[in-house]
Amino acid sequence: MRPALSAVVRSGAGAMQPARIAALLRSLPGGGRPPDQLRRELASSLCFGVFLPAAGGGERQVGYARVVVDSAGTYHLGDVVIDEAFRGRGLGTALVRAVVSDERLRRRFGTLETENAHRLYEKAGFERCGRERMHRRPHGGCAEKSGEKGDVGNAAD
Repeated sequence: MRPALSAVVRSGAGAMQPARIAALLRSLPGGGRPPDQLRRELASSLCFGVFLPAAGGGERQVGYARVVVDSAGTYHLGDVVIDEAFRGRGLGTALVRAVVSDERLRRRFGTLETENAHRLYEKAGFERCGRERMHRRPHGGCAEKSGEKGDVGNAAD
């Protein structure tokens, strides 16, 4: 593992760097987005970014995660990506942990779909519920495993 970096995780569409996000998303299978679609996603989702100091001052965004929230107490985590040059330094773990500990999300039922990086998400409390689907319940446990199908909890619990 390479040495850890001094990174900052921030949320909010205003903190994001859309050009950097577009480049990061292109590194994912099927991740490219037209600029107008990316703008709509940034405006309608909870966005989290990993930022490192840039050589000429300021900051450069090297990570991104997008969360879609509904009004029933559920969220879906997607588009989790770290710049390939900075992987293996704990930035993905820091990003996902920032998402699940965010006050707006920590008491909600979370879902995600992934073909890889299961251990990364398990470190943040997600459990496998099938080959690609993972869940994170506010009080732990996977609905399919616990026999509580359909019970997604309530953000006001």
